[in-house]
Amino acid sequence: MLDVKRRLRGNFTNGYQREQTTQYLKIGMGPTYLAPDSTYMWLLKPTFLNRGRGIEVFDNLENLVKLVQEYQEGHVEKMLNQKDSDEEEDPAIKMVQSAPTNKKPVDPNTYIRQQPSGPSIIKSHSFVVQKYIERPALINKRKFDIRVWGLLTHDLDAYFFPEGYIRTSSEDFSYNVDNQFVHLTNNAIQKYSTNYGQFEAGNQLSFKNYQDYLTSQNVQVNVKHLVNKMKERVWMVFSSIKNKINFEDRKYCFEIFGFDFILDSDHEVWLIEVNTNPCIEESSPLLACYLPRMIDDAFKLTLDVLFPPPVSTSSKQSFPQLMPQIKEESQTDFPVPGYQNDENMWFLLGSLTERIKKKKK
Repeated sequence: MLDVKRRLRGNFTNGYQREQTTQYLKIGMGPTYLAPDSTYMWLLKPTFLNRGRGIEVFDNLENLVKLVQEYQEGHVEKMLNQKDSDEEEDPAIKMVQSAPTNKKPVDPNTYIRQQPSGPSIIKSHSFVVQKYIERPALINKRKFDIRVWGLLTHDLDAYFFPEGYIRTSSEDFSYNVDNQFVHLTNNAIQKYSTNYGQFEAGNQLSFKNYQDYLTSQNVQVNVKHLVNKMKERVWMVFSSIKNKINFEDRKYCFEIFGFDFILDSDHEVWLIEVNTNPCIEESSPLLACYLPRMIDDAFKLTLDVLFPPPVSTSSKQSFPQLMPQIKEESQTDFPVPGYQNDENMWFLLGSLTERIKKKKK
């Protein structure tokens, strides 16, 4: 163990070492993190990448050391396409630098968009290592996670979108760390599986679909309660970074974030990660319904407030006077079952403006 620690420490520069005054917390491993027939699994994620790229599942420290060394030298990205397994690999493999080498702040959205697509050599010096939940809730023996959206407006108001979607894997759950189609439910990964779309359109389900499944399995769990827990955790995340968000005080900024959750075998809600630049690909009929409404309603809370749409008025009015009329005409062109067309589906969680008030004092 000490030898492994020394080897890992040697792979990082002094800039990544903690100060001696750092206080460590003893975190106990709950039963959901362990399973009798598994080998104690973990996830390694290079930073500044998205769509599941570069994520590795490992189950021993030797593999962790090997992966860190490979990523620092240049790790060749896995070929995932099962459907065209006879095709030869593209010889023109591109280099992906997953973390900037300079210390100047970098916009992660811009950085992610600049990364080439296709098989690449990923080079990284910074990672997230995360404990794998080894006893996840399953749908027909397959793993899944949940994507929901959060919005932070230019006024630092935090919102939660009440409808998200469930992303399912294409293969039965197992503890085989080499099979990414078992463990990583990103659509960008699953679409390469030969089983993709065979169980659900786009490997995606609505919350209602999941409630129907639980009912059919005689599982006494209310999905609405799970969504409320996710809502609470989204607000906790926003509150935790209120002193760091938009630290340069740029005006008129807003962003939609993708929050990923997973349920354990006891149906407890766990936050996996928060994504900037979340995927808005309409990869299923479900997302073709949700995404336009989600984005349109977000624009009504942000862009339309700053740039009001044309209104019929015979005389010039000040901006505050126009607001009631704007709200009255906020009908949507993107209906979602269970919601009124004249309501904004985003749920207000709270405001982070206390940070601004304290800063001014």
